[in-house]
Amino acid sequence: MRTEAALYVLGVSKGFSSLSIHITSLDPATGALLHSATLHSSITSHSSFIPLKLGIPSNGPPIAKTAAIAYLESGSVKQVLLTPTLDAKYLNKPAATKYGPFSKIEDLGIAERGYVVALLEGKEDTKGAAHIYRLDPSGLGMNKSGEFGTSVSVIFSYKPMMAEYRL
Repeated sequence: MRTEAALYVLGVSKGFSSLSIHITSLDPATGALLHSATLHSSITSHSSFIPLKLGIPSNGPPIAKTAAIAYLESGSVKQVLLTPTLDAKYLNKPAATKYGPFSKIEDLGIAERGYVVALLEGKEDTKGAAHIYRLDPSGLGMNKSGEFGTSVSVIFSYKPMMAEYRL
């Protein structure tokens, strides 16, 4: 994932009971290592985290202004801002959404615009409902952009179509 300030390489490694996300930032001009860090979490699946980007121009190379990682941990959608120095103040204190609990997060092909969809785990009347979150332009948190009722599971079978939908 590339921003104006750095190129980010993301990896996942298995620990005893969960996965850790490894982040490396590289200089986009030279490829030199800037920083490397590990985001310790309690995620249990590779599909539990999604790279997000904001500020990609409509024409020209796909270089974002802001980059972050959204991930599902213990029923909560959390987000960490990526900076070239991989600042500990962001990595050690991820921003969390105030709704939930969620059972799954999905990239519907619009993560390059900062969007992620989270499925509610809740009671019978709300189970499977979805909340749409967008990375805040500052990169410090996520804002709820909308929600769908419990029939939202149909959306997940139309992922390729959602990539064409411009939010």
